[in-house]
Amino acid sequence: MMQRGRVIGMLGSIGGPLILLTGLGLLAVNGYAFLGIGGYTPLWLFAKQIIALVALAIVFIWIQPADKRLSAEFAAAAKVDSRVTPEMLVIDKRMAQISHINNLLVLINIVLAVWKPT
Repeated sequence: MMQRGRVIGMLGSIGGPLILLTGLGLLAVNGYAFLGIGGYTPLWLFAKQIIALVALAIVFIWIQPADKRLSAEFAAAAKVDSRVTPEMLVIDKRMAQISHINNLLVLINIVLAVWKPT
């Protein structure tokens, strides 16, 4: 579980900023504004931006703190008997549930980006 968390964390720390930068670049290239500030933003793009901000908030408010707690649990268990504790399972299950919600938001954003409803 610990290795999985490290890989996912590494991918998120690389992919998140790249998605943000490419999104801001595409806004500039296409002449759109971020959240309608200073220019025109189509409704589908506005919704996509709000969803992205919610997904980002979920990561910072719930997923990262839970990951830190889980890492601390792993370190403590490694010192004692190297067994998965019930606390680890609870934190991991909660992280999985929150991650599924976040993944659904990302999927909705992908659909909006491809579909671009008017």
